[in-house]
Amino acid sequence: MTAYREKNNVKVLMPEPVASMVSIDTQDAPMKGNPDAKVTIVEFVDYRCGYCKKAAAAIGKVMEKFEGKVQVVYMDFPILGPDSRTIAEGEALRRKPGEILGIPRHGL
Repeated sequence: MTAYREKNNVKVLMPEPVASMVSIDTQDAPMKGNPDAKVTIVEFVDYRCGYCKKAAAAIGKVMEKFEGKVQVVYMDFPILGPDSRTIAEGEALRRKPGEILGIPRHGL
């Protein structure tokens, strides 16, 4: 990028973005993959969300390609209204303690 800027006389007026680190308590959340993996993907899921379903397919491909090197943690995030919250609550009640996979709707 620096070479492009110099070659084309591009002046950047905004500061470079800085990646921020966050800590998320995932201890009781359903997980899939290697629990000791160096890479953790945290997916916030609304069971009624079509985009979540598409993301699940993409994450499934990542899990296949990097088998054993990544884990995915699923966090309920019911944002599409009261029905989403009811579904998430029902899923939390249905999920057995220690179950690593509690997302049947999206085929995960």
